[in-house]
Amino acid sequence: MSSQGFRCSHNFTASDNTIDLKTIKESNIKLDTEVINNFSKYKKSKKSLKKSIGFIKPVSCDKILSNQTKYPKEYSNCKKLKDDKDMYFKKYIEGLTKTIKTKISNKIKKTLKNPKEKRVNKLSCYIKLLSNISDTQYCKSGRNTRISNILSDFERNYKNKKKNEIKQKLAKNYLEYLLTNKTIEAGTLNKYKKWYRKDENFINTLKNITDKIC
Repeated sequence: MSSQGFRCSHNFTASDNTIDLKTIKESNIKLDTEVINNFSKYKKSKKSLKKSIGFIKPVSCDKILSNQTKYPKEYSNCKKLKDDKDMYFKKYIEGLTKTIKTKISNKIKKTLKNPKEKRVNKLSCYIKLLSNISDTQYCKSGRNTRISNILSDFERNYKNKKKNEIKQKLAKNYLEYLLTNKTIEAGTLNKYKKWYRKDENFINTLKNITDKIC
């Protein structure tokens, strides 16, 4: 099993374990306006929770929420801010996940047909972003998906249509090349490109794996 990471150089996970919208934009991944708006509302609600309330002894909503009996009047307002923050974060992640899965579905087929380096790198970044999403609080009930999980799932589920044992065995090697910095000799790589160029099972197997993430 490979110990390599994604060939994509971007890390989409922010310090607060959310997904960094700035990094997504820097990697030229286009998002719907609704996804961006929900992220903005989430950040605004989160910032409001940190603000201090009161003049004599200012206290933040974060502290108020941890001691309802001491701050009964302020608690309900702070609770609403927290609920809004959680709601907008969930909407943001749901919209982001749906968008990325759609992009992955389109990108897999195009990448196999014409695996230019730019296209291969973009596919790796889409799947790495989905992997990073699986590490967020929204997906904690599921499995944190690493590149090793994706490769092992692919190896286990891919079935070569013509039952060609060599192609069956080496399909995982080609996927590892597409998603990681694994190097392959030019001659071997050209074989892989021809073998899997129109392989619907390769496409559908990877698509089914990414569809189940988060």
